[in-house]
This record gives sequence, structure tokens and C-alpha cells, in this order.
Amino acid sequence: QAGRRFDRLWRRELGVELRDASLIQRLLFADHARVNGVVRAGRHLPWLGDVILDYAAGRMTYLQARGWGKPIAALPVGIGGRFQHAQLAYNTDFGTVTTKNLEGKRVGVRTYPQTTPTWVRGILQNDYGVDLSKIHWVTFEDGHVPEYKDPPDSERAPHGQTFMKMLLAGKIDAAVVMVPDLKLPNIKSVITDPSKEIAAWYQAHQAIQLNHVLVVKQSLLQQHPDAVREVYRMMKESKRLSAEAVGADGIDYRPVGFSNNRRNFEMA
Repeated sequence: QAGRRFDRLWRRELGVELRDASLIQRLLFADHARVNGVVRAGRHLPWLGDVILDYAAGRMTYLQARGWGKPIAALPVGIGGRFQHAQLAYNTDFGTVTTKNLEGKRVGVRTYPQTTPTWVRGILQNDYGVDLSKIHWVTFEDGHVPEYKDPPDSERAPHGQTFMKMLLAGKIDAAVVMVPDLKLPNIKSVITDPSKEIAAWYQAHQAIQLNHVLVVKQSLLQQHPDAVREVYRMMKESKRLSAEAVGADGIDYRPVGFSNNRRNFEMA
């Protein structure tokens, strides 16, 4: 049933003809029926069982997994990217937090090695000279790679807490938040004028900060290389047919192709 829905989606919505439909359907839907959403898919990674293709591994999770020797490979397909400067935020009800007084503060992150917090730490350290060892990190979940352990100077939040609950209650000084959280009237970005800083960062590095990339098992590459090529072809075709090939600022946040992603991968 999932395979038929997949076939109809590609044919009706994108006009894409599958050259190996039955195999692609079987590979994509082998163990993904219960996965709902990009974040959950990022947790359901290819080394955790019989998943054959994972369409939304976090960029930093992929690099960590490779570091631990996991047999996976990334295709040059950016599922989603954004600039993370605005995501570190504080609660204005409890004072002002800036990059200049962030050291010594308690900062909440859903998981320490998650892609967005990792980009944020890099920005703080490289662009603002923040000593990350002087920040007390509060985590809420384990990392996505089983071997990973939180740093010794961090603490795990009490059970039942979330970073937004603690931020709104003043129990942490700042947190790496979701985009909708920034719409709250008392939640403000730690980095002053993030739009200006984003423009400067992009001008300096000519790259985007990838959030999710297409990842496959090495065994799939070896056993079904034609299937991987077909998935990649479909991604390129869907990109070509997309009504929003680039963002309003002219930046491509879902780049496809090696040349379009090389600099993005180098920056990560």
C-alpha cells in the first residue's frame, strides 16, 4: 500500500517515471512506515536494524557516525539547510544574554551533538571568541549515535522537562530553540541582528549550514547501485520541478549535486 502511494506521488505530483519502481518502493518503505517527521527520521538511522535508506540524517550525525566507523555514505543531496545564528535564544523576562556575557551561563540543548547546537557552538567559538568550556550545557536527550556520550561538564535535565519549559521558567539562561519558539514575545536571539550576521557569514564562506542530507548504507551501494542512482535521479528531478528552487534571498537551501554541495560539506 505504501509503495502504491509512493508511485502515485511521484507520477501525479512530480511527473517522474520510476525506472525501477518495485525495487525503489521496497527499499524506501522497508522500515519507514512508522517514522513521522524529519527529526524522528534522523533518529532512525541505517545502523539501527533493517532500515535500508534513511532520507533525513542530520549532517553532524552523519559525520559522527562516520567517525565511529558506521558503514554509511552521504549522497550529494541537501534535504534541508538554514543558517543557525538566530536559534540560540534567551528569555527577556530574566535579563539580557549576549555573546559577550554567555560564558558562565546555563544553556539548554535538546542533544549536545545535534546538528543545530553543533553549528551554534562553531559560530560562537569561531566568530565571537566564546570559550565553550565556560558554558554549562544542559541536555535533554541522548545523541543519535549510540557510542556518543555527553561531555563531563554537562548535565542531564530532570525527567519531564524540555528546554522551552526551563527557559520560560528561568531555570536555564539560554537555549537552542526551534524556529516557532522565536515568535514568542519574550524569546530573543542571543546574537544581535542575526539577519545581518547571516549575510556576513554567507559572504565570507559561500556556503549554507546543512541540516539534513540523504544517507544510504554502504551495503546498498554495493548490492543495488542502480537503485541508489535511481533515488538520486528522482531527487534531481524533483529539484528541477520544484516551484521554489531557491529561497527568497536567492540562496539554494536544498542543494543537489556534488558541485552544489562541496563547499557546504567542507564547512561542516
